[in-house]
Amino acid sequence: YVGDDGHLYQRVPKETLDYFDRTVLDGANRPKPAWSHYGWKYDDDGILVRQGTFNERSLVSFDAPDDYFLHCQVLLTDPRVDFKIRFRQEPGEPGTGYWLGISPEKQHVELAGTYHSYPRKCDMDFTQPIDIKLFVLGSVVECFINNAYGFTMRAYDYRKGALTFDAVHSAGEVRIKNLSVKIPTAH
Repeated sequence: YVGDDGHLYQRVPKETLDYFDRTVLDGANRPKPAWSHYGWKYDDDGILVRQGTFNERSLVSFDAPDDYFLHCQVLLTDPRVDFKIRFRQEPGEPGTGYWLGISPEKQHVELAGTYHSYPRKCDMDFTQPIDIKLFVLGSVVECFINNAYGFTMRAYDYRKGALTFDAVHSAGEVRIKNLSVKIPTAH
């Protein structure tokens, strides 16, 4: 679609969103992580928060189905944060699988795996909540940022594994709200 600024943007078709209609992980219910490392907790409003300590990597991981739709809004309160949503990771091996990386300082987002990376400079306000819609289905991964920036890649190496939020190098907070993982009712 054409935005107010005349640029061409991408968003998820409503029919695709409607297809993923069964919630299997709901952040509002404060699901217990499969494991956590350094500083992740739920606040009083049910928002998953990482309180930062400079140069410290913190991870929080949830069990996830093989195929799913992840939706959340992420607020990064420090532009130096290196934030990744890692998916289809091998248990206990945080460097495996694939990731969506967000770098406010560089003003770019990347969808990547061990052997390939698709970075893109995004002209958006990284001080505001970033709306993330990530689809992991078979060997296809699609991601939409703020209903404007679309990414697509193939994910052949890993077909299942954990969903992990990973933050490094930030004295600020990372706040994840409206976290949900959905699958189609047919599954």
